[in-house]
Amino acid sequence: MPISSSQVPVDARGRETKKHGTDQFPIAAYRSTLHYPVPWHWHEDLEAGLVRRGTVRLSAGTEEYLVEAGQGFLLNADLIHSIHRSTRESCELISLVFSPRIIAGSMESVFWQKYMAPVLSGRAPRVLILNEDSPWHSQIRQDIETAWEALEQEPAGYEFKVRTALSDSVFTLSQHLPDITSGPDRRQLREEERIMVMLAFIEDHFSEEITLKQISSAASISESECLRCFRHVLHTSPVRYLKLLRIRKAAALLQSTGMKINEAAALCGFLDMSYFSGTFRKYYGMTPTAWRNQFHSLQNE
Repeated sequence: MPISSSQVPVDARGRETKKHGTDQFPIAAYRSTLHYPVPWHWHEDLEAGLVRRGTVRLSAGTEEYLVEAGQGFLLNADLIHSIHRSTRESCELISLVFSPRIIAGSMESVFWQKYMAPVLSGRAPRVLILNEDSPWHSQIRQDIETAWEALEQEPAGYEFKVRTALSDSVFTLSQHLPDITSGPDRRQLREEERIMVMLAFIEDHFSEEITLKQISSAASISESECLRCFRHVLHTSPVRYLKLLRIRKAAALLQSTGMKINEAAALCGFLDMSYFSGTFRKYYGMTPTAWRNQFHSLQNE
């Protein structure tokens, strides 16, 4: 199975639309240096990651975690999250995004009802940082590594090896559920739900001139509450989030289409080309022209 870089297309609600793997084998493996952050998104799949080099800043819901080399993490389903490098130092992250079906099959199976359902229903943490000093954490990290290597090398019967390793990790987790704290409180969940509604509104209208009042009204809250939710959950402001979303949209158009730079900029809400070029350079470290040319050069090789 090819190892992919971390690109995250989302729908109008911010839910990831990229299918991980296939219907027959619903898992995908990703490797990233996180030179560009993985933006806020969520998906119905589980995600397991290992930090091989550097330190990763994992933002999940209202919480933030620093995950260092040698550590890993498990993310539960339907959790809004983003991943960044914590410093300018080099970084390498590998991750597996997989459907619970690859382990448990149908919801009527004993594997789903006895082992997977408790994980998905809130008994397990939404985020589990896998530390090096915990024996059962180490076992799960080894299972993730085993599954990754099988996907990367594709030996005969690798699908069985992947499923077995992931099943072992879920079984290990299930045996320690009584020791795990309960999930987020109602206020935290309400904040995240509001953020998802506002991100959906921004996604639908990012190319337009939208105001803070419109964004807050989408979630039926005040402008001050909107600002507080963005700061508390996303650690940024609505204006900055909108600007970075527009830049990412423009970058994707320049990468995948032959659209002129000014056309891509205008389609993404930038009417001032000087401002667009300066913002693009600040975020991607190069001009829009250089960005587009690097992908065209790779295609022609």
